[in-house]
Amino acid sequence: MASISAFGKSGPLSHLQGFDLMGQALSGMMHLTGEADGAPQFTGSPISDCAAGLTLFGAIGHALFHRERTGDGQYIEVTLVDPLFAMHSIAVQGHSATNGEWKQKRSGRQFSIVVPSGTYKGPDGWIVLQVLEPQWSRLCA
Repeated sequence: MASISAFGKSGPLSHLQGFDLMGQALSGMMHLTGEADGAPQFTGSPISDCAAGLTLFGAIGHALFHRERTGDGQYIEVTLVDPLFAMHSIAVQGHSATNGEWKQKRSGRQFSIVVPSGTYKGPDGWIVLQVLEPQWSRLCA
């Protein structure tokens, strides 16, 4: 058996209904989205709903493989928050590697870890630019 719920079958929020926006807020995803000096923002796409479905899809595949090999079935539960935590890899790694000194912050249209990286307005419209160290000198030439 497999299920998706807002907050799981047990725990302090299990009795509540929830929607994508709640998953984004409680996972911290909204805290990382938006301008640095602005309020947290919705990502503009229902990523909690989609990521929960994709996570459950993968988990069902693994459970079926396990059942085929062992004969044992499993119960799989995914919440709207669970898959978004996996998307915080940079924030978690940075925080862990610095013993909590570094915390990822909202950086608007730029990605705060790799610079330049983000969206930039050009004379003919917007462009997306992400340059790694080995590419920097060629970009500037």
